Amino acid sequence: MYLEKHGRKIFYRMDGNENGKRLVLLNSLGTSTASWGSVVEELATDFQILRIDKAGHGLSDPMTGPRTIADNVDDVHDVILHLNWYGADVCGISIGAMTIIELAARLPDIFDKLILSNTSAYVRPEPLLRRVEIIRQGGICAASENAVKRFFSPDYHKGETLDYLRALDDFNACDAESYIGWCQAIATMDLRPLVKRISNTCLTIIGTYDEATLPSMGHSIYKNLQNATLIELNAGHLPYLEKPKLYAKTLRDFIYEQ
Repeated sequence: MYLEKHGRKIFYRMDGNENGKRLVLLNSLGTSTASWGSVVEELATDFQILRIDKAGHGLSDPMTGPRTIADNVDDVHDVILHLNWYGADVCGISIGAMTIIELAARLPDIFDKLILSNTSAYVRPEPLLRRVEIIRQGGICAASENAVKRFFSPDYHKGETLDYLRALDDFNACDAESYIGWCQAIATMDLRPLVKRISNTCLTIIGTYDEATLPSMGHSIYKNLQNATLIELNAGHLPYLEKPKLYAKTLRDFIYEQ
């Protein structure tokens, strides 16, 4: 399904139990809504699940020019408003969680429980800007192998598992200019003042082997949230790709706890 906005189409899809608890999933840079497939299978009985592709990823149209995290915030908010999905729980990973931080600080009642997975409120810009230059010179595929390896823990991808190869294909399918724009958005953001404003019940997830958003970055978010729990998973930057059953259980347990 699509929401059209200023001539640009935003792709979203809903799966699972129409009568179940509502859960929004927001994926990372370099992945599409399809990447959540194994997690959705685990949660589909209990949840109605909404997934949204950010611009230039999956089936959403590209976005050109400079942007900020607020541009993705606006797209997500527009889909939520269009579907009347206020009050759902939400899980975002990497830039998906950055989007949640800004949106929840702006509109505290838009979501119920927040799951901020493998993310940071602030990053050193140099690594992202180096990646931008690699893509400008060689295209999106020039950056894919090094980026996708960090999705997983060091030993997991060595055998080129099916999950790894799918993630590589997903990354290579991204629109290069859109990807560059989101890299620049992350490189220029500073969400640290917003984290302190969030009053929702939160779960912060960190990955032991996450080299993209270090565990210390997740700890920093956790310490500055008003009402949060911290869980560490033995995984890389995208634990839901490596351990979908454990990741789904982590989400379910947190959402259903009293």
